[in-house]
Amino acid sequence: MLSPTELSRWLREVQNDQRACPDAVVSDATTIAEWHLSGLWRQLDASPAPESFHVGIGRIHTTSKLGARYAIPLAVNPIGAWYSQAIMATILPDSDPTQVAIALGKDSQAFQAFLNRASTALSDGPLLSSTLDDFLIPNLEHALMQNTDLSQQWQTQLEQSAHTLQKAQLSAGERHFSGNWYKSITHEHTGLIIAGRWMKTALMRAVGESTSTWRVCEPAGGFIAGPSLVCAIPDRSNQPEPAIAFATDFASDLDLQLLLCEGTGTVPTLIAAHQYAPFVGPDGFCGGQSVGELWCTAATNLNAVALTPERIEQRRRIRTALIAAVRP
Repeated sequence: MLSPTELSRWLREVQNDQRACPDAVVSDATTIAEWHLSGLWRQLDASPAPESFHVGIGRIHTTSKLGARYAIPLAVNPIGAWYSQAIMATILPDSDPTQVAIALGKDSQAFQAFLNRASTALSDGPLLSSTLDDFLIPNLEHALMQNTDLSQQWQTQLEQSAHTLQKAQLSAGERHFSGNWYKSITHEHTGLIIAGRWMKTALMRAVGESTSTWRVCEPAGGFIAGPSLVCAIPDRSNQPEPAIAFATDFASDLDLQLLLCEGTGTVPTLIAAHQYAPFVGPDGFCGGQSVGELWCTAATNLNAVALTPERIEQRRRIRTALIAAVRP
């Protein structure tokens, strides 16, 4: 599967007749949605199976603002809070996932109180996070879900928060998966990461152990509806019916769903797959926490909005402004 940047370049070449048109494209819902207005995707008639069989968030991420379906959901991507229990224990009296979620809070005011507490506890110790995204992106995503037209005042407040976090030395301002980011995890200098189920692979590689002090809980404001993994059929596909059958199999076949999600670190859109390993039972890497069940519960309870081009552009604009605001 191509990266979003590579896929966008590839689709541009298809649109300009510089490359043969594929019969099906599998990618994240955000990239697919960005190309929806260009008329690239075939409108689909219905869900591949009764809607009760699939997680609702996947359907939302494959439906346009006007209700037209343009892709088939294959997997969903709830975003939660990975945290180091060892570091969190220096901030809170109880570092159990339930108590950490309560401390992170349900709104920005509660989260700010937690950050103030962390700033005092970690003044001479490790960072709470090595990247500002772990503090600011949850706030951004929850705000975008409730308001499609965020004001300049809100953006200014977010930029001020970024400066405050850097000044308090709670974050080094690194980027996810950079060399310094990996180093901070390896040496246990990072205590909080906002990411999906797929982060476990990176953590296991960094920690180099089969068990760790890393745990998962709700981030500030609750789990985030990350872009689903979807399959879209180009309108110029030479074999649309076999392509739709291919996507339907992936969305509705139990074995294929489990294989796909194990390889991508996502959660099956097929609810029946939530009853099988690795989504049931204790997770050794997370100290016996039932992480798989937590991800599945989050996936089935998420609220979301359609990934319209306008919403995607708003997210991109604010993230760009944030990067500029914290650049030395």
